[in-house]
Amino acid sequence: LSQVEVDEIFKKFPLQSVFIHELKYEEEVSALTDEEIRILNMLLDDKKVLRMSYGELVNNKIHVTQGPLKNMDDYIVKYDKHNRLATLNLSFLNQIWKVGVTIPEYLSTVLKKSDWGNNILMSWPSKNVLICQQDTADHILSGFKKKGWIAYRIYEVDMEEQNQVARKLENESAVLLKNNSVLPIGKEKKVIIIGELARQMRFQGGGSSHIQPTEMTNAIEAIREKGYQVTYIQGYQNEKEELGEKQLQDTIEKLKQEYRKKDCVILYFIGLTESYEGEGYDRKNLKIPQNQEELLAEIAETVGKDHIAAISLGGAPMDFSFEKNVGAILHMYLGGQAVGESVADLISGEVNPSGKLAETIPFSEKDTPAWRYFAPPNDDVEYRESIFVGYRYYETFHVPVKYPFGYGLSYTSFSYSELNVPEVYSGGKIQIRFKIKNIGKVSGAEIAQLYICPIESDVIRSHIELKGFQKIYLHPGEEKEVILELDERSFSVYDVEKKAFSMLSGKYQICIGASVHDLQLKANMEVVGNSYFRNERELFPDYFREQPHGMEISAEQFYQLLGGEPKHDKEKKRGEYTVYDSYQDVVNVSMFGKFVRGVVHIGLKIILRGKSERDPAFKMVKMGVEEGNLEGLIATSGGIATPKLIDMLVYNANKKYLQAFKRLLKK
Repeated sequence: LSQVEVDEIFKKFPLQSVFIHELKYEEEVSALTDEEIRILNMLLDDKKVLRMSYGELVNNKIHVTQGPLKNMDDYIVKYDKHNRLATLNLSFLNQIWKVGVTIPEYLSTVLKKSDWGNNILMSWPSKNVLICQQDTADHILSGFKKKGWIAYRIYEVDMEEQNQVARKLENESAVLLKNNSVLPIGKEKKVIIIGELARQMRFQGGGSSHIQPTEMTNAIEAIREKGYQVTYIQGYQNEKEELGEKQLQDTIEKLKQEYRKKDCVILYFIGLTESYEGEGYDRKNLKIPQNQEELLAEIAETVGKDHIAAISLGGAPMDFSFEKNVGAILHMYLGGQAVGESVADLISGEVNPSGKLAETIPFSEKDTPAWRYFAPPNDDVEYRESIFVGYRYYETFHVPVKYPFGYGLSYTSFSYSELNVPEVYSGGKIQIRFKIKNIGKVSGAEIAQLYICPIESDVIRSHIELKGFQKIYLHPGEEKEVILELDERSFSVYDVEKKAFSMLSGKYQICIGASVHDLQLKANMEVVGNSYFRNERELFPDYFREQPHGMEISAEQFYQLLGGEPKHDKEKKRGEYTVYDSYQDVVNVSMFGKFVRGVVHIGLKIILRGKSERDPAFKMVKMGVEEGNLEGLIATSGGIATPKLIDMLVYNANKKYLQAFKRLLKK
């Protein structure tokens, strides 16, 4: 057949790029009829259908046994057992079946001509993917298999098993930040849960990271399933920042009715809501919603803090000053779909917390090293803190923090002993040996951390550097030896003259501990290596003096360290604006721009009607508009920001009012 004839065949069955429809079938027939095979054979020069054999589908990935397939990550089909849907990889099938007609075109024809099954949901998100009911996918693939085109086995994913994996991961990742014998909670205790975050839990990030979980059990349900007597009080609302007087009074009144000091533990869920952290908009500080803090303070004043455990949720450091109002803090971060079940496992003591902080929690954003230089009014962002990021800054410059890097408590206790370190090191791999013992009454895991500390150095480097860690599970009274390795890279810095890492000679302290602050074992070691080509203490004294409130580095020293002064983003003057400048820069300098800004703001409210300005979607779109350049806005606004409007904004910003008027009149 000619291409024209082929096009005529499929013209009756046009494939839309995206559509969902229902097809009704009366009886089951083969997905590949003799007539369809005849048509397909006619499309081949040699009148034969290409046949290939492939291997097994393991963990949703196809492993090729024969045939020319190059991408080892391709799959035939993925099953969603929870929703009874299947995703067919049409791009992969096209590689198997090179017959001149694409699989989407063929399936569009076959499925519309066939009459089997009942109502079948079909969706074509793209020409490479077909989403359908599982029995539809089975029918399509069985037809291919019968004809010998593919050989495969389907391994269904057990979603409940995967949920248990997510649960185990969160159980081992949650960090116990404080515990004055509030946790774990005995089953004889009544549990009062307060906070909407217990019911509508933050378990994932915002924006493009949103996923649909296969299942989700909130903390209230999960704790009840453990056999606890649970009372839930909403207390505050996630979507609001203010705490109404009536809501406060109702919460305290209900708490007084339910709370009995000797028999109750309060679990207060607290943390960052989606309006406080998400994709596309920045946080201004480390604060958590005011209504959560106010309510917790009132509860602590009413019943005391000794029987309150805070369950904190959030994806980044936050203000933990509420610690003064609670007896325990269990930090769950954004714990995934099984976070509710994990909370129940951990507060009951069925699982012993063993996570450690992978970041430092400062008292305030003003304590961070980049405080003085980040988010300037122009587009110049200078990383003057150099390598002093995170614990490297706080430890080197002795800055107090709320919770240090590597910190995390347990329901048991551990002791460290018998550190074994070579006295001299000149290269190769060496083993650092020590022992850990569980000296508490319950089983648990400890993450032992290995740090090196240069005793004296004239090179810009941290006073302490993490070089290894290991998680060790121990029963009460059990002791194990831990072995961690170091090599030349462990003692190296980047030599800008050699353009390579270089192991520096000198005296080092090898430290073992439970956090960067809790170093329980120390030993000295002499390293025989290279010398650095310059004395940076003399050249860059700002990096060697105390810096207690953010790094304060002179521009002269920073540019010298950088190797020269960088090109600066100079402040624009009227007459210099172009379509490559940001929307917010251009609209703020002219009356016309300010008018457009007001209209756009109203337009956003109309488009996103029903959403407040605190809503994550509103904030993300608003910041995307304001910080994007004008040219990009033409492409992303769906025709609202026309080239004419953008040109007029630029002309007005540059005081070229006559040209702006002419552009208005021009088609």
